[in-house]
Amino acid sequence: MTPDFVEMRLAYLGSEYEKDRNPMWAWEALHLWRTAFAEGLPPGTAIALPPWVVDYLTEAAANMFALIDVPKGQRMAVPIQNALKLNKHEGRGSLVEDWREKRGFDSREGRRVVAALKGDDAMLDVNKARADALRGMPSEKHRDKLYVRDLHAGRVVDAEALKPDNERDRKRRARLKE
Repeated sequence: MTPDFVEMRLAYLGSEYEKDRNPMWAWEALHLWRTAFAEGLPPGTAIALPPWVVDYLTEAAANMFALIDVPKGQRMAVPIQNALKLNKHEGRGSLVEDWREKRGFDSREGRRVVAALKGDDAMLDVNKARADALRGMPSEKHRDKLYVRDLHAGRVVDAEALKPDNERDRKRRARLKE
């Protein structure tokens, strides 16, 4: 990970947090920040944890500490969820599900931008070839989700690993043309 990538991604996460106040953006930012240093950013790199993350974590910590007043024997799941602000006040579902749906990595364009920021030309080439080969296939969406997960985790998807899926889709295309 490059310092530019980390700073740009933290800025993006901050803008998403400002839109919906979903604390999962803060947790993702903390994870990204910590992972960047664990993977060894260049020596002398100083990237501060954004103030909005520190503010959220400080408030969450105070709320968690207040759980000492919860009566013994009471189920803790809901109080913990409330302390971490993961409760959804309106509608159904969870803030985690909302966060998953809104993540910027859910599009081909998002993957392309991330690969470009990382300076990963090989990934850009694989992504372009893959997108060209898969365009319009029913299995594309499912594989894209797996691909995005691997990209976000820093794993490179080998072109060879895509061949069985690409071959299956090529056969589907041929059947559709008949």
